[in-house]
Amino acid sequence: VVLTDIRHAGGAISRADSNANAIGNRDANFYLVIGGPAFTPETRAAMQPYIDEYKSALRPYLHGGLYLNFAGSIEARKRVKDAYSPESYARLLTIKGQYDPKNLFRYSFPLVTQP
Repeated sequence: VVLTDIRHAGGAISRADSNANAIGNRDANFYLVIGGPAFTPETRAAMQPYIDEYKSALRPYLHGGLYLNFAGSIEARKRVKDAYSPESYARLLTIKGQYDPKNLFRYSFPLVTQP
């Protein structure tokens, strides 16, 4: 079973100053979540081609950003940079380098220089 969840965005988050914090993609009108329960690796593997095709068909209509709380762990780790504006991501990297130069806090979304 593959589910689609469309959530309204905007509101107060879109009215806040973009430099107030690191929340990105404030201009998005909706959040789109595609996924479903996959209790075994085989189920997940069977679902993935459909999800990929579905996302590909929708790509022309999507913003391109990412809301990390709704992303699966694999996608979130690959696309963490898409969750922030370039300026916010640069600020986060600077803070990470200053306060966690040995990358002790690395178990969430990776803040690393990406190509």
